[in-house]
Parts: sequence; structure tokens; C-alpha cells
Amino acid sequence: MSLALATTPAGRPSRADGASAASGEATFSGIWLDKAGTGYTLAATSGTLTAATSSAFDVAPGATTRLVYRTQPANGVAGTPLAAVVAEAQDAFGNLTPAFTGAVRVALEANGLGATAGGTTQVDAIGGWRPSATSS
Repeated sequence: MSLALATTPAGRPSRADGASAASGEATFSGIWLDKAGTGYTLAATSGTLTAATSSAFDVAPGATTRLVYRTQPANGVAGTPLAAVVAEAQDAFGNLTPAFTGAVRVALEANGLGATAGGTTQVDAIGGWRPSATSS
């Protein structure tokens, strides 16, 4: 007997797993999905038997483990605010973690020019990301 994702949110890959049947039942344990989304369904198939499709279910993102740039910094002019820089909180699988609302700080890495960053360099994330983490 095999189990596969029958319906997946847009862009999500299908994965399959197998199990042995005993007393007319097949138990699938340890199944996990790496992409958060809504409307997943599973399909169970076995040879010539009629396939079964599960009810739809949702997968939430895992715990926040990293920050990434949704929008990278772009070239600018000295003393003038840069275009919006956007940081995003993600779980270990790259899913946005909307529950994250912590403070996010941007800082200038060590540089040979002795430049400093001005403006607003710390903001609180809203829904896992911040639309503008640059100067106010």
C-alpha cells in the first residue's frame, strides 16, 4: 500500500511513502511535510483497490530559526535613506513564521571605510516580517 500527497498547495512537491498492510489496515508513521500550507490531502492506493483520499488538512510553519532578507539592500547615496530593506523570520524549512513579532536589528558589518549606519536600525517584526527596516 502506498500513500502520496493528492492535493498540495501551489508549488508544493508530492511525496510518497509505503507501508505494509496487516489485518486489513496499513499504518503510516513518521510522515511529515516540509512546507506550510492549507488544503493538503493524502491519497492511499493499493493495486486494483479503489483509492481513498483524505479530508483536507493544513500544515503550520515550525519554530522560527532564522532571519533572511526578503528584499536585499540596494545601492544608495551617502546620507540618503536606502530603499526599503525587508527581513523575514523563517523556520528551518524556509517557511515564513507569522507568529514571530520580535525585535529585528540591522547593523553595518565591519568595513574598511569606517562607515556608520544611521536612521532606524531596529524594528519589531509584524506577522513574521517587517515591510521597512530602514530609516524612518
